[in-house]
Amino acid sequence: MLGTDELFKLARIVDTGSFIRAASELGVTQPALSKSVARLERTLGVRLLERRARGVIATPYAVALLHRALPALAELRAAEQEIEAMRGGVGSSVVVGLAPAAAHGLLPRVIEALRRAERAISLRVAEGLAEELTQGVRTGKLDFAITTQSTGLHAPELSVQGLHEDRFVVCGPVDHPLTQGSQPASAQALATVDWVLAPMGGLLRAEFDSCFLNQNATPPRALVETWSVSISKGLVKEQGFFSFLPTSVAAAEQRRGELAFLKLDWLQWRRKVSLVQRRGQTLSASQRFVRGLFWDAARQP
Repeated sequence: MLGTDELFKLARIVDTGSFIRAASELGVTQPALSKSVARLERTLGVRLLERRARGVIATPYAVALLHRALPALAELRAAEQEIEAMRGGVGSSVVVGLAPAAAHGLLPRVIEALRRAERAISLRVAEGLAEELTQGVRTGKLDFAITTQSTGLHAPELSVQGLHEDRFVVCGPVDHPLTQGSQPASAQALATVDWVLAPMGGLLRAEFDSCFLNQNATPPRALVETWSVSISKGLVKEQGFFSFLPTSVAAAEQRRGELAFLKLDWLQWRRKVSLVQRRGQTLSASQRFVRGLFWDAARQP
């Protein structure tokens, strides 16, 4: 019989790639952790970890084991929390993964609604890109995620529901001639300003560059590359940069007159944002409540 505690410990070792780091996170000794893995290996009759010069990696047996076990462990954790909440305990924790745009656009509204509801719910948020968020949902590390489309969303074990669309536009400083002019900015003019953009190699940067190529213009070089929405908005507001951002994450600054939107028919992009959870997953009352808050927040103008 496999013990849930031993499976959870194995997962932490694989995640950290180190017995030492996993033992520190779990608050146990390294010898105790080694014994736990050894018991699992004896029970299954296979080797679960391979030791390398810089740590340990999972064998194919461990990968198969955790692929099946982690969602089940997440269900057990949710059940324990729900029972504790029903008994009048400290309440439950909901673990949500968010893409950067969702973290800045939807999360403040969800937190505000959660505070008004006065529910005994603790919200844990993990920010990341689509691939790592979908992997977190598949393994049960995340209860659900709000993320953008990726190839990982087509996995059969995932349930994907469209939430809303993000419209990307050019954001620039309010006092710049290109944002104050009566005529739409040209591709040639925009190529002369300083840009903070998503890194090369991603879908967002590819879509941005293709807009310029469709105008027979060379895409501008980014002086700064980052996935951080906060850094991008800060450079626009404080140092006169231009950026390509979702309207949802910059709407508040635009209303306050801290940055301007350039509404260009040729330079914009719509991206679908989805809510992702494990197919067949049984959500606790707290998880259903928080998921509903994200649905409501996505429908606010």
